[in-house]
Amino acid sequence: MYKTGLIVLCFLTLTANAQISQGNILAGGAVSFTSQKYSGGGSSTNVLHIMPDAGYFFADKIAGGIRASFTDYSDAGDSYRDLLIGPFARYYFLPVAQKTNIFLEGNFAAGIQKYDGFDAESKSQFGFSAGPAFFLNPHVAVEATLNWSSLKYKDDNGRFNTFGLAIGFQVHLNCKKQKK
Repeated sequence: MYKTGLIVLCFLTLTANAQISQGNILAGGAVSFTSQKYSGGGSSTNVLHIMPDAGYFFADKIAGGIRASFTDYSDAGDSYRDLLIGPFARYYFLPVAQKTNIFLEGNFAAGIQKYDGFDAESKSQFGFSAGPAFFLNPHVAVEATLNWSSLKYKDDNGRFNTFGLAIGFQVHLNCKKQKK
C-alpha cells in the first residue's frame, strides 16, 4: 500500500504543471520529533509534532487554506495530546517562475489539549512564519521557516509566546484544465 501511494504521488508531481499560480493547490506540512534525556536523573521526554496543511491559490502568489496541528508529548510521569485546526494565508514575494521564493504566512488555530488524568482545556493560537521555499522541481518545494506564535488557554490571562525554526515541504498541483 505504501509503495502504491508513493508511486501515485510521484506520478502526480511529474505530470502536474504547477507552482504558485492562481487555481493551483498546495498540500504538505511539517513533522518534528524531539527526544531529550536528563543526565542527572535519567528521565526522558519525547515530543511528536505533525502539521499537515492544504491550500488553494486564489491569485498568483496568494494562497489560503487550512492546517491541523497534532502534538503528542510524554515523559516519565506526564503526557498530553493536543489538536489545533485553523486557517492560514500565504504570500510569495518573488515572480511565479522562481526556483527559490520567499513567503510570509499568517495563521490562526483553535483546539484542545488533554493531559492524562485531567479534563481537556480549550486554547487558541495565532502566528506568523516566513522563509524560503526551495522548489526541487515545478511541483515540490522544501521550506525552511522562522516562526512566531502566541498561544492562550481559555481560562488563563497570560499567553505563551514562542519563536522557532521549522522545515517542511509542499506539493503544488495544477488543477487548471489544459488547453488542447
